[in-house]
Formats: sequence, C-alpha cells, structure tokens
Amino acid sequence: MDASLNADLYEQVVQGIADTRKKSEAEVRALLDGGPFLPEDALPRRLIDDVAYEDQVDVKLRAGDDRPRVDGDEYARISASSLGLNRGPQLR
Repeated sequence: MDASLNADLYEQVVQGIADTRKKSEAEVRALLDGGPFLPEDALPRRLIDDVAYEDQVDVKLRAGDDRPRVDGDEYARISASSLGLNRGPQLR
C-alpha cells in the first residue's frame, strides 16, 4: 500500500512540475532521477524559481505587491468552521 501511495504521489509531483515548467513528464523524471540537488543546482534546471535565505523571503514575496499580509499567528487562529470547512471527527 505504501509503495502504491508513494508511486501515485510521485506521478502527481512529476505531472505538476511538467505542467508548470512546460516540460514533458519524461524530462521531469530524468531531472528528478539526477537528484537530490542543492538549491544552487536546482535553479538552472528550472526546478525552483529562486534561492533565498529565510530573512529574504518576505521581501521577495512583497516586491511589487501592496496587498495586506496576514501574520502567521493570526492566520493560525482562523478556525476551519469559520470558513465553512468541516474537519471531520477529531482524534483524542
């Protein structure tokens, strides 16, 4: 069962990368087979868009974007039920 779920997840990742990077699924598989990659090696292969340190991420995300941001702690306080989502039974 684990192998089947992992294979399915891998195919979803391959398809998602292929779609967004305008590559064939065979090209993406070949790229991934060459990994794992350091960020600096993944960049020229177009597996990632940019490399940044944690303190640079917010600046890069906000560049040219004037929309207000929600703080992570504030975001975590939003309940699923307030958005009309049902989390199902809770484990205790």
